[in-house]
Amino acid sequence: MKIFVLLAKSTLSIILFTVLLVSAFAAPASAAYQIRLQSSSVNTGATTSSTVKVYEKNGTVYAPLKDTVKKLGYSLGHTIEEELYTYHKYTVTHGDQAAIFWGNEDNGYMIESYALSQGSTSDNHKVYEPAMRCEPETDMCELVTSKYKGPVVHDGTLYVPVRQLAEALSLDLKISKSNGTSIISLTESKVGVKPSM
Repeated sequence: MKIFVLLAKSTLSIILFTVLLVSAFAAPASAAYQIRLQSSSVNTGATTSSTVKVYEKNGTVYAPLKDTVKKLGYSLGHTIEEELYTYHKYTVTHGDQAAIFWGNEDNGYMIESYALSQGSTSDNHKVYEPAMRCEPETDMCELVTSKYKGPVVHDGTLYVPVRQLAEALSLDLKISKSNGTSIISLTESKVGVKPSM
């Protein structure tokens, strides 16, 4: 019996050591992706380049909204709206363009964009709208989580799928490979030009 217990402890130790060794040298999932931002100063025309943290979930690459907007030099407003549920509304503005990221973790986030000169209307460009299941003739709805592909909150930060972010902020999106890493470049596009995807 003592030999069996000793052998079991030795085997468990070897397995645990192997798992720790592999974990220590394994690259994090987000190391396979890098998001690069390029923006131009309105005043000087100088181009700046920076990177943001990547979050990857189920094959979708997300960028943090607040950090991305800040590094692009855009304005970001945040309000909390109390309705049937509590919603977060993030409004991003740059030049004559605006984008709204509105929702919460329970009901998902919708994304719309519009020209500031036209104002926010029901004709806004809908970038993403979560699928909802609603009770007939009520405001009681729930998110259809199996179909949800929108922004997510990760570690207290709102992350947006890069393709949706590019479309909402009129950014050109290009993907290239370098040394096994997918480089996702988000670059300011000319006003009125839809992002290339």
